[in-house]
Amino acid sequence: MALVAATNRSETPAEASSISDGIRRSGTCPAPRPEIHRPPLQLGAQSRTHQAKPFDVRAIMDLPTPSGAQLRALFGLTPSEARLAQLLACGDTVEEVAQALGVKLTTVRSQVAVIFSKTGVHRQAKLVAMLSRIAHLADTA
Repeated sequence: MALVAATNRSETPAEASSISDGIRRSGTCPAPRPEIHRPPLQLGAQSRTHQAKPFDVRAIMDLPTPSGAQLRALFGLTPSEARLAQLLACGDTVEEVAQALGVKLTTVRSQVAVIFSKTGVHRQAKLVAMLSRIAHLADTA
């Protein structure tokens, strides 16, 4: 059941592989897709004596992801399962992952079930939290 970056009519093989290449090279999620428009919100912590110090919410969305090699070594994931886990760690839904990889939703769901089995988690939110911690630990090591 290998998840293959199959191409669709609007995507070349190079474009399909660029999704996972961007994750491998940078160690963070690729930039948000152009169709996602997020306003530049300014948030900040306020104290009684100081005004809020604004920061850009878009910086928070650049989530670190563990490398495919780390995921394969830690959990025995296949390269395609590791690529799928990385995309989930970026906050993508299974529908978005299926579309990005050019595969059927049922394929992604069955691969997610295998990832759950290999990692010992049963919820996608728990998987994403665990992958985020792995990425942060790797950054500090």
